[in-house]
Amino acid sequence: VNVIISRDPNQVKAQCNHQDGEYGDKLGDLLSYELVSGIGCEGTWKITEKIGSVFVSCSLNDYVSVGSHSYTVTFTPSPTNYYGLKDDIVLDAPINVSKRPIRLESFDAERIYDGATCHNYDVEATYAGSKVGVTDAFVNGDDFIYSCWKSVTEVGTYENTFCYSAKGTTDIDNYEVVDIKYGTLTIKPVELTESDLVVTLDPEYFYFSGEDCIPTVSVTTPNFCGEIQQGVDYN
Repeated sequence: VNVIISRDPNQVKAQCNHQDGEYGDKLGDLLSYELVSGIGCEGTWKITEKIGSVFVSCSLNDYVSVGSHSYTVTFTPSPTNYYGLKDDIVLDAPINVSKRPIRLESFDAERIYDGATCHNYDVEATYAGSKVGVTDAFVNGDDFIYSCWKSVTEVGTYENTFCYSAKGTTDIDNYEVVDIKYGTLTIKPVELTESDLVVTLDPEYFYFSGEDCIPTVSVTTPNFCGEIQQGVDYN
């Protein structure tokens, strides 16, 4: 006995689930598709994005750039599928992707005054979004270059400011720096004590201005060698 089972092509249904995301998400994180009826129907799936007037093939492993995207998911039935389905099933999948939020932080440095520069050229970039367990600021090999460093030589406390720009092929428009924390650069004054202070007075350098006698004084300590200046606090 031969039994012929007929299947209605209209029974083959597909659906596409899609959601918005942020840069760093791959297309497969934001889009999925499946047959919800007629599951035994054989065929192939294809994802394309319309860019201008051109349709570009896409992969679920692709990172999705910032902006609005118009994806199309197409199921093309096999000619031998036993449902007799001949026409493609086409589903639209609009997706919006926002910039990846990151924070930048420079670090502290400190030294005793000796005329040399005080600096720290390290910057840490971290993820500043709401995704649980995510710490990496950059994805897909992206990175920033840091420059315009603060470099100080005088006693005081300063913000360790810096500038940043895109490194290599990084598209800086895919990132949003939502927070910058500057470290502190500190140069402390030399602490002169009686035990390590050696003062040399040379009469040849004395000169008179009216009734005042102003000597030139050379000082040597473990941290300082130079000429004492009037009105300067060396403690």
